[in-house]
Amino acid sequence: MYIRFHFVLGILPSIVSALGVSVPAMAGAPTPAPIALPSTVPSPAVTSTPTMRHILVLNEGNEAIFNLRIGQPGGNGSEVWSDDLLSFDRVIDVSEAQELDIALDPSTCRYDVEAVYRDGHIVMRHGIDVCHVQRITFTH
Repeated sequence: MYIRFHFVLGILPSIVSALGVSVPAMAGAPTPAPIALPSTVPSPAVTSTPTMRHILVLNEGNEAIFNLRIGQPGGNGSEVWSDDLLSFDRVIDVSEAQELDIALDPSTCRYDVEAVYRDGHIVMRHGIDVCHVQRITFTH
């Protein structure tokens, strides 16, 4: 315990001086070399506010849709997918539809949409223009 406490006391003055705060020297504490901090800190990426898109998803397949995800095409298989849009307590039964409000990047219109059926079959719809399409139909 003494070693940990002594280490904290030993490094505390260098942290405080790196932050530009002046404090009286601690009695008996060694003075380590100052910590070098970067001169500039990169700012976080600027992101735009998501836009809500209202989309009706219709299931014209033979099985219920258990999972539904949306993703931006990445070109070489590097798509970024959403979480399941139906959540754990919703499914889209055969010949049924589900209205979804999805928060999406306002500068992007084309998305891929993936439906996973009860039997595990996956159906992909590529390049759906969610800026102009309000209904997506899946068949299986």
